[in-house]
Amino acid sequence: MSLEVELDPLELGGNSYSASKSSFPIALEVSRTVGDGWAFRIAGEVELEGPCTRCLAPAAPKVKVEAREVSTPGGGDELDSPYLDEEEILDVKSWLRDSVVLAIPGSILCHSNCPGLCEECGVRLATAGPEHHHEKPPDPRWAALRDLSE
Repeated sequence: MSLEVELDPLELGGNSYSASKSSFPIALEVSRTVGDGWAFRIAGEVELEGPCTRCLAPAAPKVKVEAREVSTPGGGDELDSPYLDEEEILDVKSWLRDSVVLAIPGSILCHSNCPGLCEECGVRLATAGPEHHHEKPPDPRWAALRDLSE
């Protein structure tokens, strides 16, 4: 079965990421297990919008999601899905959000080889060009010798 699911904005590492569309198509599979339990699977792709973690330029990562849940009454905590309530209603929206957070890469980048920001002046190195550089300050260990030459 295919569902359209909304994704609330995410707060990750102090940055806010929102869905590029209002909802996403998600494939949902539901099946009964032995002992009146349930097995669930969701799969889909979500596109987010937010800042690059290296240079703060706009980034739009596509996150592939595939998650499984099992809920078996009386099977213990590990077999009790937090997304299925007592009336056996599945909270797909919360499950999708948690699955997206787990599937997001450690660094969300504007492109795979983003060089980041200059540590001296903060300019984006991707737009600064190869001629961008700064004079290094003199080594403070040689200050006594510089004072002798003056």
